Amino acid sequence: ANSINEDEPSADGVRSLDPQPDSKDATSQSCKATHWENNALIESASIRYTNVVPRANHTSSFLFDNLRYEGNNPEMRTPSSTADPLSPTAEEVAGRWRALIAKTAGMFVLRDSLFSQQDHPFKHGIPCALMMPPNWITAAVLTPEPKPMNAPPIDDESAWQKTRGNPASVFGSFQPSEDLHDYASQLSTDKSSTLNKQILAARSTIRLLASFATELLQTREDSGIDAAIDRGAELIAAGDNSYFGSVRDKAIPMMAVKPSEEDSISGMKALEDTSDQIIEAVMRRRLEDGDLALIYRYQYPFDLSSPAQTLQAITTLSRVIPTSAPPGGVVWLWVWGGSDSDLNSDWNDLTTYVEKFREELRSEEIDLSRLKFYAKPTFEFEGNSASDQFENELDRYESFGLALSVNTDATGVSNWMRSTG
Repeated sequence: ANSINEDEPSADGVRSLDPQPDSKDATSQSCKATHWENNALIESASIRYTNVVPRANHTSSFLFDNLRYEGNNPEMRTPSSTADPLSPTAEEVAGRWRALIAKTAGMFVLRDSLFSQQDHPFKHGIPCALMMPPNWITAAVLTPEPKPMNAPPIDDESAWQKTRGNPASVFGSFQPSEDLHDYASQLSTDKSSTLNKQILAARSTIRLLASFATELLQTREDSGIDAAIDRGAELIAAGDNSYFGSVRDKAIPMMAVKPSEEDSISGMKALEDTSDQIIEAVMRRRLEDGDLALIYRYQYPFDLSSPAQTLQAITTLSRVIPTSAPPGGVVWLWVWGGSDSDLNSDWNDLTTYVEKFREELRSEEIDLSRLKFYAKPTFEFEGNSASDQFENELDRYESFGLALSVNTDATGVSNWMRSTG
């Protein structure tokens, strides 16, 4: 059910096709989300289950309001019904997120790269408060003589078509997105209405990325690399705040400590150190606004059986939430037991991993009051004994101080629960 919130009117037909942040106020991206009426039934779970993390989306019909959930970006973008096959607008998707998160104790949301965020860069029209990808900061500060982006005006069909097959001519020193550029460089005037909107949205996204790039490069020139890093972190945090609005404090962005393989920088320690500095600056800034979830690399938790990954976790935490840090949100660390095993596959080994890791943490200058752990079993609770499996697993996870993330929704969890009081 859609309606218009007087405080947050729909931007349909209002937003410019060519949104450009003002050079002095680039952090003020707007996201005038369409109000979404979330009619899910609400209950509070027994305190025993407050560290269970189910899944949820805008179609969830039942929620425990005192649990945290995992959201899924593609699921939140699906059409409302089979009778309404058109994709929702970016403003509608943002409205869904806000309405859903408001009925929870928190929502883990993947938001750490151009294609891993709430809005697709072009499929739903112009994105709503597009998050600048962190690798934009990396390109701006690590390239010796960076080249700015060169994005033609949105309506200049000829100029866009001339760039076809040559995304580097548009992206300069910044990492090209071939998919995004492939859409943007098509002729838009002979396409269907839907494809036309996607082409124009792709161009708009590229121009917004170019505006971010310009600001970062100008900050570097005026004030140096450290200032450019801080400015980039502020741009990302501002996008979070604009997108989630009044529920920003309940949104828990998920970030990878290490970039994807294609984005990784190796071979020179100075470059690797600066890359770490960039990610950590973004983390610290985000923690000013709420909690943050850290994973090792996209889709990969920290492997507690790996000395290299536990060292990376400790190093990152000591820089992001040191005991001297100003007040802020909690860091949720996604962990597992290593290899093809799982945190519950060999509890003797897990005891060794977890206790050793906790001991190492205690010897570091890390604010442990701001650190929590969560993990996911690799098997499903199923069959006639599903409830027993779930309750036993919850006991095990609780004994190690771990939140239990499960691959089901609140209704599924309620069917497994023994305690209701």
